[in-house]
Amino acid sequence: MKKIEIIAIGNNKIYSVGYIKIYKRGDIYHIHKIVGSDIHTSIHEDGTCHWKFRTIDFYHKLGKRVTIKDFKGLEFLGVNAFGIKSLPQIFSEYKIKKCNGIFAIDMREYNDDTFNLALFIVTKEGLSALYDSYIDQKKRQLYLFTDNEPMIALIAFEFTR
Repeated sequence: MKKIEIIAIGNNKIYSVGYIKIYKRGDIYHIHKIVGSDIHTSIHEDGTCHWKFRTIDFYHKLGKRVTIKDFKGLEFLGVNAFGIKSLPQIFSEYKIKKCNGIFAIDMREYNDDTFNLALFIVTKEGLSALYDSYIDQKKRQLYLFTDNEPMIALIAFEFTR
């Protein structure tokens, strides 16, 4: 199993906003680290994708996609939005853990603005489409974890109304 931590650098602290687990058979889980929540998004080896809470009876199927083994291109897995002021209320302070990678978003760049965090899986065939995603958005940051097939990508950008 591989694990990628997603952290946000606030004004005075670093917060754990989520992590991604990638299992050997291909299942990919995005765990949202919102305090008091246990929501996750997952795409499974067979192409099944869903949102799920374990503590409440909530399961939302997002559809069936091509299998992870046959996947080529770019696939959007979801988006979160929050701001630097909300970090202490909805996320815990980050504690260093063993992992295979870290996506570190410097929230200080966003000042008081809200930002979006979009998650993707991507293969080499989808890299140019990934680069073009949200290209017109302000303060865009692109992160790519290449030690997996498909690769895991995250784009942070300023939320505009």
